[in-house]
Amino acid sequence: MACVDAIWQVHIHPKAQRDIKGGIFNLFKILHPKDSSKLALHPTYQMLNDGIHHFIESEILVCWERVTGYSNINDFVNGNPTWEQILSFSEAICNQYVMRSSFKRNQLTSSDPRNICDENSMLFWCNGMWYCMLAHAMNTGWVGTMEDLLWLWVPMFQGCRKHKYATHIAKFL
Repeated sequence: MACVDAIWQVHIHPKAQRDIKGGIFNLFKILHPKDSSKLALHPTYQMLNDGIHHFIESEILVCWERVTGYSNINDFVNGNPTWEQILSFSEAICNQYVMRSSFKRNQLTSSDPRNICDENSMLFWCNGMWYCMLAHAMNTGWVGTMEDLLWLWVPMFQGCRKHKYATHIAKFL
């Protein structure tokens, strides 16, 4: 799938990304310690797909634990949360961890030194989340959701020089 390749080209493959201590490339190396050279040059679809899903799912669990204060799902369920509480927790996770609303503003106007590792991780979590949502929509046959999510990938494909994918998806949609 081209989305996995786009994530690899943006977040894992560039040499600058590989040199960031604690960055996404290093996280993938932890999952595949014997395949770091393969990961840097020509990773398999399965390696990237499984890694993205693993990191997104584990990050959501960590963020959920931070936002809700529950370390056990049974305690959360026994508290009989309302739908409004669940939505509130979801919004807090997205706003605080996936894509902070202040990210773009701080990136452009802040005179403070930037935390490149944090910014790259946040962008990876955001792109990885979109990818997981698209994969889920494709696997469950949610065509309308798939169409909505594919629009998000057009600029990503253009940015990593996959103009053919971007053009055809835009024309199709």
